[in-house]
Amino acid sequence: MKKLIILTSLALLAIACTGEQKKKDKTTPMDSVQVKAIDDKAVTSAIDKYVASIKSAIPTLNYKRSLQYSLGDYTFDVSVYYKDNKQVALFEEGHSGEVGYRRLNVFLENDKPVFAELAEKTSMGSNNQFTEAKVYLNDLKVIKAEERKSNLESKLTEKPFTPFVADTLGFAAKADFLKNAIDCSGVFDLPFMEIKKSGNNEYLILGKADANSYKVILHIIKADELIKKLKANPQAYKGKKLDIQWSYENIKGYERLVYKSGSLSI
Repeated sequence: MKKLIILTSLALLAIACTGEQKKKDKTTPMDSVQVKAIDDKAVTSAIDKYVASIKSAIPTLNYKRSLQYSLGDYTFDVSVYYKDNKQVALFEEGHSGEVGYRRLNVFLENDKPVFAELAEKTSMGSNNQFTEAKVYLNDLKVIKAEERKSNLESKLTEKPFTPFVADTLGFAAKADFLKNAIDCSGVFDLPFMEIKKSGNNEYLILGKADANSYKVILHIIKADELIKKLKANPQAYKGKKLDIQWSYENIKGYERLVYKSGSLSI
């Protein structure tokens, strides 16, 4: 009888424990959503702090600026910033037409995009649209994306940010695209195209005879041996790679990309 009581007690205890475990294991979809929301909020908060620290350090960081590239009516250049010898930010600065502009900042951690912010003005005739957007990423996956738009720049900050669907895959590709602009690689690996004259000024043009090819225009202030060689027989060197040195200089109040020296690439 005593043995039966002990066995019965153990059985009841086992049932009770099983029931308690089932209660603990039971998670509703709403619980999962709430947990994810809390996790994402913690990640976005950490990203905000990281980005703020990089922004505050920008004036003291080493950086490298790309050539200036043009395609259609859009012209842009890219700057990359380094901290502890690692790339931490990629800034694209561009303009289209006479009044349009685009400023895209991508912040990196361990070589992966974690945050992107965009300020853009697009124009069609007399109609303007101003856009600001912010995108947070965790392990290359978008966890939060929001934007605001206005037809008036002065009213943009009065608009609330609203969620939008961002292209997750696009940000890793965009970061690589900007890095290629810095390195003159990929679509930015541009050969000699022509020497062009406009008024009293001469320009070295890099690019390909393709409407979809980016172009680089360098102001020639002083012709060296390479420039003389290219001018003497441009067709012989068209499509050839050049090793050039250049700089951005202020000429009559305007920033210009200036050719300094160069040679034929071996």
